[in-house]
Parts: sequence; C-alpha cells; structure tokens
Amino acid sequence: MCKSVGSLAVNAIRRVVMKERDIGIDIIKFIASIIVVSIHTYLFKDISEVIYNMWLTIITGVAVPTFFVFSGYYLGRNIVYDDINKIKNTLIHFTKLYLIWGGWYAIWGILTKMIKGISFVYALKVNLLSFLIGSPQNAMWYLGTGLIGYFIIYIVLSRNTSVNRKKKIITILFVLFVIIHIFSFFWDDEKICGQYIYQIKTIYDSVIPNERIFPFKLIWLFWGVILGIKEKYIDNKIIKILFLIIGIIVCFTSYWESGISHTGVYSFFYQCFIMLWYMVFSNCLLMIGKKYKSSRVTRFPYGKLSICIFFLHIMIIDIWKIIVQIVFPTVVEFIIISFITLGISVGICRNKKMYKLLF
Repeated sequence: MCKSVGSLAVNAIRRVVMKERDIGIDIIKFIASIIVVSIHTYLFKDISEVIYNMWLTIITGVAVPTFFVFSGYYLGRNIVYDDINKIKNTLIHFTKLYLIWGGWYAIWGILTKMIKGISFVYALKVNLLSFLIGSPQNAMWYLGTGLIGYFIIYIVLSRNTSVNRKKKIITILFVLFVIIHIFSFFWDDEKICGQYIYQIKTIYDSVIPNERIFPFKLIWLFWGVILGIKEKYIDNKIIKILFLIIGIIVCFTSYWESGISHTGVYSFFYQCFIMLWYMVFSNCLLMIGKKYKSSRVTRFPYGKLSICIFFLHIMIIDIWKIIVQIVFPTVVEFIIISFITLGISVGICRNKKMYKLLF
C-alpha cells in the first residue's frame, strides 16, 4: 500500500515537473531554427568560400542535431520515469506532423518541379519515394528520422519491463548508430565501402536523388536519450574540456578543409572530429538551456515559433526564388527570408486553433 501511494506521489511530482517549460531550451531552439534558415539561403557563400565552409561546419551544422538532442533528452527523462504513454503520445504527434507537413512538402515538391519544366510523372515518382523513405522533397528528413527513432524506442520500451534493461538496450542502440554514422563517412568512396555496397548506393541515387538516409542521422536522437537517462553527463568538466579542445581542432581543420578533397585518412578523421564536435556542442547547449532561468514569465513563444520557422522556411524560400528573379547578396536574402518566416510564424502562433491544426 505504501509503495503504491509512494509511486503515485512520485508520478504526480513528475507530471508537474515535466509540464514546466524549459525557457532556455526554447530560446536555443528558436535561435537554431533561424540558423537553419541560413543553411538554405547559403549565407556567406558569395563572400568567401572559407568563411562559408567554417560557418556551415562549426555553427550551422550543429543546428539540426541540437533539435534531435533536445528531443532525445526529454525522451530519456520519460524512460527514467518509465512513462511509456508519454513516448506513445509523442510518437502519435510526430506521425501527425509527418502526414501533414511531409504530405504537403511532397505535393509542394511536385508543383515546384513542374514549374521548372520537369514532367509530372517524374516529379510524382521522386517525391512519392522521398515521402516513403522519410524525406519529402529532401526538406522534412528531420521528421522522418525522428519518427523512425521514436518508433524504435517505443518498441524497445513496450517490450521490456525493467528500466535498467531499457537503459542497456538504448545504450547498445546508441553505439550501433554511432558505428552506422561513421560508416556514412565512406558512403561515397567505392574503394572503402566495397563494390557491392557502392552499387547499392548507385542504384539508390538513380531512384531517389536524396542523401538524407535516416540510419545515418539517428545518432543525434539517441545521444539526447543517453543524456536524458544520465543527466550527470550534461554538466561535466570533461565534456567542457572536450568542447574547447575539439572546437579548436574543428576550427583549424575547417579552415584547411576548404582546399582539401574529401578522401583518404584525412577525411575520415575530419568527419570523426565533426561528429564529436556536434556531440559536445549540443551537450553544452543543453547544459546552458537547462541552467537558464527567466526572472520573469515571458509571453514570447520561443518554442512554438521555432517549430513554425523550421517547417515553413523551405516553402518560403522556394516561393521567393520563383517570384523574385533578382539575385540578392546572401546576407540580405537571409535577413528578408528570416523576417518573412518569423512574421508568418508569429501570426500562426497567435491563432491557437490554426497552430493546433498544423502542429
């Protein structure tokens, strides 16, 4: 009896804690969503290839992994609290988002290709297949990867009763996806990955011109889950030291890398350092977000806006390119697209019914 009462009390406290918004996390997600816009507007590419390459590798490259890590972190907390229903609800929510936005971007991809003069049959084939593999128009691959990741985690958790066993399986899966991610470094190298695997890749590319393959990306979601299970890793001195060391290495290698081809041993170690950089950087961002406490209640919906911006900006960029035939400097284009996307996102967030319908 005491045990059941104690369990009810713990679950009640957990529900209150989990409902509280981490304003620091929401702010970082909002900033990351704006940075994602800079990726697709090719910010700094017309100024300097070196600057563009360093910006893309050091800063913008970590934006989407950070979204995965944050999502995975809350998943990990649900695993600790053994809240299978919360994970199930999140899976249902991701499925809804994928059907709405993945379906829309598949249709949008067909329309934009037809406007460019591509046949309807080819546009339909490419976008239908991209939708089925989890990456409509090569824009919503984040949703497809997240959906697969949540499904895997839900299956693992629903078939195991012991929390410790669940943690062990999640750790094994994380190691597996690290290995798969490292394998992706050789995906384009026939000499390393082998003739047969390279033939499979060639066939894949001929059918679906898309490199967003979900097993290569699941490392970030499961890294977040690991951090959620073991929160002591978040604020860790070793992690902070690694952040500084790997950051310095990545800065120097990114500068040199702009003039070096992606082949051989150098490419492998370079990609490994990038992987580690994204892991420690996202970890530090999570630490900052968790520590930040607002001194007053803010009415600015950072979290909701980040979701709107993330889903809307690709379509807005496409419309901008179709309507505006003038070539602007990338900095100007980035600012314009960001303000347009932010304005539309604010409008959607103010309309609660519309936001609930779309997201």
